[in-house]
Amino acid sequence: MDQRSDLAKAFHENLRAARLRSGISTRAIQELGADLAEVTGVAGFALERSSITRYETESWPTVPKLITLARAYRVPVVELLAPLLERIDGNTAEGEV
Repeated sequence: MDQRSDLAKAFHENLRAARLRSGISTRAIQELGADLAEVTGVAGFALERSSITRYETESWPTVPKLITLARAYRVPVVELLAPLLERIDGNTAEGEV
């Protein structure tokens, strides 16, 4: 597996772990997303249950959807991005980025 695949896998696994730690169901996340979309007028906050599980295995969420997930899991967005940020920080320290 190449480094990009390793990074994607770490990101997706981190999303799943955050959901499991939070104990929130995909149905509750979907409802929260719908509420955020309605309150803000930004449709991008809405999430389908099937999208949530895809983000944990293969797809990349948009920024509004990442915000919805972070709110649902009660963690900062940067915590969900940790695998990516650690890689960027590591490469920056090594002069690669």
